[in-house]
Amino acid sequence: MTRKRVVTWMGVLLGLSAAALARPLLQERPPVLPPPPEDIPPFVLTRAFAAEHDATVLRLALNDRCRMDGEFLIAASPPKDRMDGRRELGLLVLPEDWGCPSVRKEAHAKFYTALDRCSGQMVRERQHSPLSCLQQAYPGLTAWMSLEMPLYRRDAQGLSATVDFGIHCGPHCGAGWRSTLRLEEGAWRLADMKPTWIS
Repeated sequence: MTRKRVVTWMGVLLGLSAAALARPLLQERPPVLPPPPEDIPPFVLTRAFAAEHDATVLRLALNDRCRMDGEFLIAASPPKDRMDGRRELGLLVLPEDWGCPSVRKEAHAKFYTALDRCSGQMVRERQHSPLSCLQQAYPGLTAWMSLEMPLYRRDAQGLSATVDFGIHCGPHCGAGWRSTLRLEEGAWRLADMKPTWIS
C-alpha cells in the first residue's frame, strides 16, 4: 500500500470514528418526563399559606384592573367554595388590605339591592345598562366584578394558582377570564390570562 493510500484510509477511518462519536450528540434526546402523579405531593391549603399569598396572587391576577385612574370596580359577589378546603378554614373572604385600590369590596346584599333597583329602572327606561343608575350611588363605578379566591395546585413544575374573575356591566354585558400564576424563586408571576366567557 502506498503512503498516499495509507493516509487516505486513515483519514476515512478517522472521519468514520468522529461521525460515530458525534452521532449520539446530534440525535434528538428524549424529553425528560415529569414524575408520575403519585410522586408529586398534593397541595394542602392552610390559613398561614392563604394569609401569606392570597392578596398577592389576587392582585397580580387582576393585572392592570387594580390601578385605574379615577375609576373603580365593585367586588360584591361572595367567593365560591372550590372544594379546596377554604370553606372549612373560613377563607372565602377577600383579604382586607390587598393593594388593589381600583377594586372596592361591597356587601353582597347592599350592592345587589341597588343593582336590582337599577336593573328595573333600566328596563322601564329602555336603557342598555344599569350603570348610569348605579353611578348615582357609586360615583366613578365602571363595572362590577365576580371574583373567585385563588385555587392552588402542585404539579411537576412546582406550585401554581388560578383565579377566575368576571367584569359585568349589565344583565347581558360582560366577560370573564382565568389568570394562571406560578411561584418562581419565591415570587408569584403571572404566566397566562385567558378569556373564559363573553356576554
